Amino acid sequence: MFNNTGAVDAASTLFNLDDHVVLSVEGTGDSRSVLVEPLNPEAPCPECGVFSRRIQARPVHRVKDIACGGQGLEVMVKKRRLVCLEDACPKRTFVQVTDQIPLRSRLTTRLVGEIVEAAIHELRAITGIARAHRVS
Repeated sequence: MFNNTGAVDAASTLFNLDDHVVLSVEGTGDSRSVLVEPLNPEAPCPECGVFSRRIQARPVHRVKDIACGGQGLEVMVKKRRLVCLEDACPKRTFVQVTDQIPLRSRLTTRLVGEIVEAAIHELRAITGIARAHRVS
């Protein structure tokens, strides 16, 4: 299967969070912070389905991700708050979501998947799995 990575920089390819581009990386002590934003500049309104590119705000949300090189990884997501362009739609603005970072999520789906796999296949307490993944 051919995967075109020509439009994405090397840091985004190495970070491997689908549909996101890496804007910056900071390392402090025993953790790293990565600022990402969704690759696609437009999204459909969850109420009416009309696509919009008109940005109302750019809030930054913090989510946890899988460990990287034995260090904790905090992902700062620069989401787009878009304006719905449909006059008849009751929803005026909405936040862009992706498969890897759903709406109001504090964990990436790949971290959730890793925790679930550990809970299913490892013979240890849930508190130990949570501690290993730096979640409560």
